[in-house]
This record gives sequence, C-alpha cells and structure tokens, in this order.
Amino acid sequence: MTWQERAIELDGTPDYVHIQLKNEGYTVTREEVRHFFKTQRIDFKDKRKYTDEDIDAYIEAVKELQRKQEKLNTKQVTATIRLNETKPIAIAFWGDWHEGALGIDYDALDEDTELIANADGLYWGGTGDYKDNYITGTPPGAQFEQIMQPGMQDMAVQRRMKKVSHNNLWLVRGCHDDWDKKQGDRDFISTLCDITGGVNLWHGGTVYIELGDQQYTIKVRHKFKFESNLNVENSMRRMYDMQGE
Repeated sequence: MTWQERAIELDGTPDYVHIQLKNEGYTVTREEVRHFFKTQRIDFKDKRKYTDEDIDAYIEAVKELQRKQEKLNTKQVTATIRLNETKPIAIAFWGDWHEGALGIDYDALDEDTELIANADGLYWGGTGDYKDNYITGTPPGAQFEQIMQPGMQDMAVQRRMKKVSHNNLWLVRGCHDDWDKKQGDRDFISTLCDITGGVNLWHGGTVYIELGDQQYTIKVRHKFKFESNLNVENSMRRMYDMQGE
C-alpha cells in the first residue's frame, strides 16, 4: 500500500497522519502529507497539466526542428570549385565596398564593377563589408557618416551583386555585414549568395580551385586575429601557422 492510500484510511489532521505514517515506517515529509490532503479537498475542473511524455515529445520536436532548420543553412567553411576553362583565368579578391558610406569613391566602384563584370576570364570572390551598415547598437556616431540609410544600402548592394553574379565564386561575411546577424538574426550574405550563386563561405574558410589538372588552395577571410599596425602581414603569417598553407 502506498502512503497516499494509507493516509486516506487514517482519520485525523495532516500532522496526525504524518506522525502515524512515520510510525508505520513510511518515508514521507510533513509538507508532502499536507500537500496531499490539500489536493484531496480541491477539485481543479480545468487546470492545465502536462506529463513527462509531453516534455519528451517537445524535445523530439525541437530536435526535428533543428534538423529541418539546418537544411536551410548554406554556410560552409570549405568549398571545391572547378573552372572549366582552357585559357588563362584570374580571380579578383573584392570587398570593403562600404556601400552607403559618405566617403566612398562611387565612380571608382562603378568602374571596378564594370571591369569585373566584363573582363574575359576574370572571376571574383567577395571578401566582406559590402555595405557600411551602421545600424542601431553599432559604434555610436558612425551612422552620421552614411549617405544612405541601411535599407537603401541593402538595395544598392543587391543591385551591384546582380551585375556581377555570373562570375562570382564565393562571398565572405565581413564585420559590418555581421551586425545584421548579431542584432537581427539576419544572414544578409545568404541573401546575396542566392543572387550570385556563389558559395556562402561564412566568416571565411578554404577554397579549392580545380583548373585543368591542377588544384589551387586559397585561404579566405575578411579579417583574422593578431593584426598589427607595425606589421600588416602578421595576421596572414599567424593564419599560415594555425591553418597551414
């Protein structure tokens, strides 16, 4: 017999019942007995409840949601790209447009865009910071150095990406681009990769370029740790030490 069943048989106050149960060898606290008698007097007609099975079902649903969500994630840190070319090619590293900033030479940026879009045999990889993107919560005061508001910057960057979508290989997220993700859970680089068809290389990674019977290895980052104002190549050397050739 459980202590609850025995408690119902005993006649008396909760404290008296507790003493009797203890004397009979049941392991139960005074608070448990009092709570039990209280629940016997109160009839909750429509109280919402859940079971351990409900918790288990919720955890399984979360695991399934995670699997479904991961299928929508295009970020990767390694990529192999084959260029089916028989003539010489070049790959341009292009970034830091800071579209929308007040001090940008937009004429020069347009000239670069036309060159990269039309040069025969020229491909390009994006190296981040395509827009200035000083939004709420970013370093204060910098937004006053923008000639475009963030929403218009998005439109301008997407328009430029369309012009050079045919020869884009990858896009990397820069620190200014990353503010979208940190403050709004929005991966603007994923949106841009949908436009260009290039690889979403996240914060950076390794790209293997296959050309003819050769394979070339490229390490791509917007920034890397250990930057030095005295030695501008220091971070590249540290990347070499940590990640290899």
